[in-house]
Amino acid sequence: MATRVSDPEAFDAPGKDVSSGIDEEMAAGMDEAERMAEEGVRRARRGFEDAYERTTRVAGKAYRDAIDFAYEKPAMAALVTFGAGLTMGYMLSGSKSRNYRGRIVPALATALADAVYEVFDGH
Repeated sequence: MATRVSDPEAFDAPGKDVSSGIDEEMAAGMDEAERMAEEGVRRARRGFEDAYERTTRVAGKAYRDAIDFAYEKPAMAALVTFGAGLTMGYMLSGSKSRNYRGRIVPALATALADAVYEVFDGH
């Protein structure tokens, strides 16, 4: 035979306030969770800032190296530019078919025009 208790506090020790102990533990746990979350956010932010800094440094060096290469070997730079323009034009052209006239000719003309412009513009 089960007995139902309508007042759960009847089982508490006399003179002891259990709810305040639970509230204090919960508050301490929430403070600890907040501190851990803040530390996690700080670590993630530092990681992102470091990654951004390294990426900026590497991209800047690659850009300077490319400019130096173009000044030292302008003909090779024009051919590389031409090839890159041809490849990108071929990949990005709007036609779904792979026919010669619809994809290669416009890409070739655009790449050639860009390469000639770059060479004769003094870059």
